[in-house]
Amino acid sequence: MNTLYAAANKVEQAAKQTSGIESVVNNTKIPVDQILIRLDPDKLALRNVQASSASRAIKLALQGETISNVILNQQAIGIYLRFQAQSREQMDDLQSILVPSREGKNIPLGQIASIEHILGHPIIEHQHGLRSLTLSAEIDGNPVSVIETLNKKIAQLNLADNIQVAYTGEYQQLIDTGLQMLGVLMGSAVLVFAIIALQLGNFLDPLVVLIKLPLDFMGAALALFVTQQAIDLTVAIGFITLVGVSTNNGIMLLTFTRNLRHQGMDAYSAVREAARLRTRPMILTHVTTLLALIPAAIGLGEGPQLLQPLGIMLFGGLTAGTLLTLNLLPVIYVVTERWRHK
Repeated sequence: MNTLYAAANKVEQAAKQTSGIESVVNNTKIPVDQILIRLDPDKLALRNVQASSASRAIKLALQGETISNVILNQQAIGIYLRFQAQSREQMDDLQSILVPSREGKNIPLGQIASIEHILGHPIIEHQHGLRSLTLSAEIDGNPVSVIETLNKKIAQLNLADNIQVAYTGEYQQLIDTGLQMLGVLMGSAVLVFAIIALQLGNFLDPLVVLIKLPLDFMGAALALFVTQQAIDLTVAIGFITLVGVSTNNGIMLLTFTRNLRHQGMDAYSAVREAARLRTRPMILTHVTTLLALIPAAIGLGEGPQLLQPLGIMLFGGLTAGTLLTLNLLPVIYVVTERWRHK
């Protein structure tokens, strides 16, 4: 336990020296008053007293126990038996606790045990069967980068091999939620791919539409970075929304291109004409969407802290998606068509 508490003190100091961590609390470093009672086996045998009898007498005196129940207003009320407060506050009171022997005699606890006052550890917790201590703190900034910095400082402490450091609370919830959202994002991308494949009738054109998604995400991430917004649950939901909105413009462009191809135009001419026809509708749609996002992006109205990151990332993601749809997607389409007909 001493090794564990010493490690907790080192981790506390490392956390206090880490930028972005505030209000570090280590309640385990404050010792508490404790009473240590050691039963003496030789004295127990000399007075013919069982250790279980002594333990039960001590528990009954200090902690107490429910010995019976009475019914009051159709409710069972426990009868709790324990020494009165004034009879268990002093060391002499503990010395006088009577313990029954096998012969029926009452033996004072002071004759079969040593009783001393010590300063001990305030709490002993267990996680998965292992002793553990908990420190709490608040994070101001990006939790992932702050924890990464803290891990580097902890690695320099050279803690004992049997000491493990783990994180719980809001940080662990953020990690779990992020993994769940990543799974949902991947699932939504697969579902969008299947829908596009059914609509366009092949498996290559859906890849053309989806291949620019990472670049759309980079536009959203850049907007969050420039505005110094933290990544939270609303941002994850925004990325999932961006999958559907960004692919919609790509589907429309490829649909127009395929219709022009059916009229006899080559791939280059068809995608160029489709981009020309779709430029004005896409830009108007994009501008109206951005105007609707401006109040949320600048934090106006109720709940700005909740909606602002979502508005900013959608603003950046949709802008990048529109520009890439009109410029990059036609290039990718022409390249794939040339590869397909080789």
